[in-house]
Amino acid sequence: MTETTGPEVGTTRRMLSKVPEVTMWFWVIKVLCTTVGETFADWINALRATMPDPATETQTLTNLLAALG
Repeated sequence: MTETTGPEVGTTRRMLSKVPEVTMWFWVIKVLCTTVGETFADWINALRATMPDPATETQTLTNLLAALG
């Protein structure tokens, strides 16, 4: 087994430090995005329960096009 000392150790540390650090802000953004996605899915399901299918599909497509355009 060979031990690495010298310049190789510095290179390895530099390569490992290029991995982004997961911080508190990552988790805050992740939770907020998940909450928005879940809320939107619940809204779509409620919409589908109160409207007939053709109207629901049309309304969903209209909302999607409005959001994208």
